[in-house]
Amino acid sequence: MQGLLTAPWVVAPMAALALSAALTGLARFLAPRIGLVDKPDGGRKLHKRPTPVIGGAAFSSAMLIVMGVAAVLKQEWLYDPMTVQLAVPLFISAGLFCILGVIDDRIALRPRTKLIGQIFASLPFAFMTTAIDSVHVLGMEISLGLVSIPFTILWLVACSNVINLIDGLDGLAGTVGTISLLTVAALFGMQEQYGAAVIALVAAGSIAGFLTQNWPPARIFMGDGGSLTIGFLVGALSIQATSKSATGYTLAVPIVLISVPIFDTFMAIVRRKLNGRGIGEGDRGHIHHRLQDHGLSRKQALLAIGGLCLVMSAAALTASMLDNEFAGLAICGSVLAMLIVGRVFGYQETVLFFRHIQELGVLLADTSGVLRTRFLLARIDRFDPRSRLEIWQKVSQRVEEMGGTSLALRCCTADDGRAELVLDWQGNEESLDPRGSAWQFVYSVPREDGLIATLEASGQSPASAPLQRLDDLFRLFARVCQEMPLSVDEPEVILQMPSRPQLVPDRQVA
Repeated sequence: MQGLLTAPWVVAPMAALALSAALTGLARFLAPRIGLVDKPDGGRKLHKRPTPVIGGAAFSSAMLIVMGVAAVLKQEWLYDPMTVQLAVPLFISAGLFCILGVIDDRIALRPRTKLIGQIFASLPFAFMTTAIDSVHVLGMEISLGLVSIPFTILWLVACSNVINLIDGLDGLAGTVGTISLLTVAALFGMQEQYGAAVIALVAAGSIAGFLTQNWPPARIFMGDGGSLTIGFLVGALSIQATSKSATGYTLAVPIVLISVPIFDTFMAIVRRKLNGRGIGEGDRGHIHHRLQDHGLSRKQALLAIGGLCLVMSAAALTASMLDNEFAGLAICGSVLAMLIVGRVFGYQETVLFFRHIQELGVLLADTSGVLRTRFLLARIDRFDPRSRLEIWQKVSQRVEEMGGTSLALRCCTADDGRAELVLDWQGNEESLDPRGSAWQFVYSVPREDGLIATLEASGQSPASAPLQRLDDLFRLFARVCQEMPLSVDEPEVILQMPSRPQLVPDRQVA
């Protein structure tokens, strides 16, 4: 097909817009009678009155009716073989997504059930369209092979959920969907896939017709039946519109195209997981909430997000026209970075993320100390009486590494407190940080030979690292107390420094 007359580009989308507006009005009338009404709860649902929630079924029906009429009238643009191969599975899956969403709006499906339903709804499109054998990312071609269909399903389900999660402001999901689908139509036009372009325009026109009654303050909501359908349509058509070959497509362009809802969803996941909340648990931290917190009204927040989406659409078109993914990603990354740096959105989540990374680094540093203690235990495979001094030196050195300044082992009889074994170590206190935190560790346990063994350690943590993982000394001290031998040929010792032991006679503990 060399091109199209003007009529299909205009007539079909306009017919979809008008029919969608009419069906949306009818849906407002029918919704209360079938129980599809969203009631305010004073929490997340802040609308003032019960609102119909079946708008998604209205614009989806308008889209299907217009396409059906075009098929009956045998429109040339629809009967191109490539368009037929795209249209049939596209509208089967779109219908299934819409039905799933309406059911969820009516009876509130469990998250797992809803996910299974989304996978099932994606199957017709994934199996009936040309399999995507590879994706192109930053100049690299990644072969999908056996995971081609699972990858396609994953992409479709992800896109449907991304749009579903951003649907928290009157007109937002519809505006994002309309802008994205108009951009997809332009991408199809650049590839001379005119029939597919008209399909994208019809979908955009249907959503625009619904927006006439969903613009703030909304008189009807689209519900999951609408947001899931829009997400699927954007995901399915965007990968078809960015094909670099018959069986491969560029992943960067569709990601840039819907980067705003992807960014919002990603930050929601980070925020909720790091705050110990469930991913599906709602909050008031989405981008439209933050914009309203900065003083914008609902309409102003909607227009601001719409402007961001237009910038991302321009970035996607630029990347496609120049055949340069880096250009699109650079524009996208710069805009999102400015949102974070300007503390408009994503700043708190980014700070929270890096704080967790910092704590993870501290934990890893602590773990390295724990490992040193465990390795010391591994090296001391047995307590040979002849190597008691060497063992004591190693234990003292480990305590000193943790800021210890003294260590004492007493093995005394339980009845009269007579000392059978006394080992002391004193470290160098001159190098201690006076601003540090002092600590003391005492471990006492009865031995199998009837004695009471007690290990006492004290020290000071530097002000730069006041917290110490002293708990890793438990295993080491337990073994020393239980197994340190009593009888040797050498006298008992007091160590001034681990490397220079001094030998002194046994002494009685008072």
